[in-house]
Amino acid sequence: MVKFIFIPGFINSVELATAPSDLEIVGFNQLLRDNNPALDQKLTFDDQYDYLEKQLNRSNRYIAFGDSMGATFATYLAFQNPKNIIGLVFGDYVPRYQKLTTRWVDQMMQIEQKSVDNTVIKGLARDSKEIDFTEILLSLHCPIMILKGEKSRFSFEQLPKRLRADCRIIPNAGHDIFQPQPDIVWKHISDFARKISPL
Repeated sequence: MVKFIFIPGFINSVELATAPSDLEIVGFNQLLRDNNPALDQKLTFDDQYDYLEKQLNRSNRYIAFGDSMGATFATYLAFQNPKNIIGLVFGDYVPRYQKLTTRWVDQMMQIEQKSVDNTVIKGLARDSKEIDFTEILLSLHCPIMILKGEKSRFSFEQLPKRLRADCRIIPNAGHDIFQPQPDIVWKHISDFARKISPL
C-alpha cells in the first residue's frame, strides 16, 4: 500500500476519509492549524517546516501531496529527504512561499470558517517573507504531478519552463481543487501513485 503524506494549505475542504482504499493517508499536522502558538513563538517558514519534518518516519517511503501553500512545504520536504519522498503532487501551486499580511491571513481563515487566535495572524504577518522555491523544485528528481482548478487564477504558464511535470486540470474547480468533485482529484492522485509504486 502506498503511504501518502497530505500537507494542507490554509483552505481545504478535502475529507481524507474519501480517499481511495489503495492510498494510506498520513495527514501531517501543521503548526498553524493544530496549535495555539504563544505570542512570542516564531512562525517563519523554517519553524513551520521543522514541525512538519519531525513527523516524518524515515523508515518509510512516501508520495507527498501539498495543496496550495502546503505545496511549498512538500517541495522542501522532498528536497531535504530525497530517499523518503518518491513522488510529489501539487494542488494549485506556484513555487514560492508568500509574504503574508494580517489582512490576507484573516480573510483566508474566515473563508475556511475557522476560529484562529489573533496571535497566529499577527505572528504570520510578522515572521513570513517571500521565498522562491524555483531552483529547489527544478533540482528534484522524483516524478511530479500538478493539479489546477479550471476556474483558478493559477496558470501552468507561471511554472518554470524547465520543469518536467504531469499537469492536469480539474473541471469546474477553483483554487480549492476538491470542490465540487473530490473523486476526480483522488482518481488522478491514485493513478499517479500506481505508476510510481505499483500494487
